[in-house]
Amino acid sequence: MTGRHQTDAGSASVQLALGMLHDLQHGNTDDPLDDTASYWHPKCLWYGPTGLGTGRCPEGFQHVVLKGFRTSLNDKTRFLNDGVFFGEGNLVAYTGWPSDEATHSGDSFLGLAPTGKRFTRRNLDF
Repeated sequence: MTGRHQTDAGSASVQLALGMLHDLQHGNTDDPLDDTASYWHPKCLWYGPTGLGTGRCPEGFQHVVLKGFRTSLNDKTRFLNDGVFFGEGNLVAYTGWPSDEATHSGDSFLGLAPTGKRFTRRNLDF
């Protein structure tokens, strides 16, 4: 980076991302986005790791990514307030160790057959 650190813009971006993640916790399998589509640009692209796929526009993100999480991982608990957020300008990164825990109960999570076991996930999102 060649310019000055954008403390205010970074903090505002972190608060926006944190608000979206908290709001996403209230969705369901029929409408995972609920009222959170306003957080996404209409032409957004979401690139996930193998097994999660790519979502184009808020509806693509909803049907490709969120629905798989909602139909496959029951009793999910997020640890958003225990993770660490980093913000610079309009860029945000988050990490949590663990970041959530859930019961693997459906087969659309990474294409894996359900195990019925409870597990924790660690992730790093940008």
